[in-house]
Amino acid sequence: MKNPHCSSDALFLLRSFLICLLSSAALTAQSGSGEEPRASSDVIRSPIKLSVLYDNYPANPALKTDWGFSCLIEGPEKTILFDTGGDGDMLLSNAKLLGADLSQVELIVLSHHHWDHRGGIDEVLGLAPGVPVYVPESAHTDLKAGIEAAGGSAVPVRKPVRLCGGVYSIGEIQGPVNEQSLVLVTKKGLVVITGCSHPGIDRILETVKSQFGDPIHLVFGGFHLLRHNETDLKAVMDKLAGMDVRRWGPTHCTGDAAISKFHDRFGERVEKIGAGRIIEIE
Repeated sequence: MKNPHCSSDALFLLRSFLICLLSSAALTAQSGSGEEPRASSDVIRSPIKLSVLYDNYPANPALKTDWGFSCLIEGPEKTILFDTGGDGDMLLSNAKLLGADLSQVELIVLSHHHWDHRGGIDEVLGLAPGVPVYVPESAHTDLKAGIEAAGGSAVPVRKPVRLCGGVYSIGEIQGPVNEQSLVLVTKKGLVVITGCSHPGIDRILETVKSQFGDPIHLVFGGFHLLRHNETDLKAVMDKLAGMDVRRWGPTHCTGDAAISKFHDRFGERVEKIGAGRIIEIE
């Protein structure tokens, strides 16, 4: 005669196994959102092209300049536009002059809600309708509503998230204005792209270093140092000097005085960034 408890024990064990299996599957799914450590093999293997389409500093005299920032990223699994500048018509004109086809954009990342980083979103979505637009979770509701009205899909970001192979948002960093930055994992090391660095460029890079074990090859974008006095600027520069970043690309809201300090401190390790600058990473 069979023990009547055997069947119930077997059912209990089976149920426990299924729960564990489902929990494991859920954790695996979450790993794509950056909540699990990055796999060491998750590196962009193909050549990468970074085109600065919008900036208040010039790099190519054929392009117009205006306060704001935008960078097109080609080479990873998806073509990504990071920020959209302040004026959509100027963004499209600059892109055309560089031969950049914004209709091929598959994913948009907005660093934060300020107008000089989101001004061209309607025009871009007019060329690439339906693409996901990753925005900080705390971004104003009118930004999210505007994205949906323009035909995009607003995706709120709070924690670090993997956007595609070797491309990550570091998540929403708290600051005077909450902001996200982009990280590309390349064969040469990490490439960090910032919008305005409102939470502090030093805090952003500390966050990057805590999330990734790779060396930082290049950091470029707005560093928001234009209102720092000499004492505060020196304190930030001292911190940055200890972060083992190979190359720096201060632009947009970094400020003339701070950019000059970068050249004084880091010399030839400073890249000239501006509208029309193209960076290629093999």
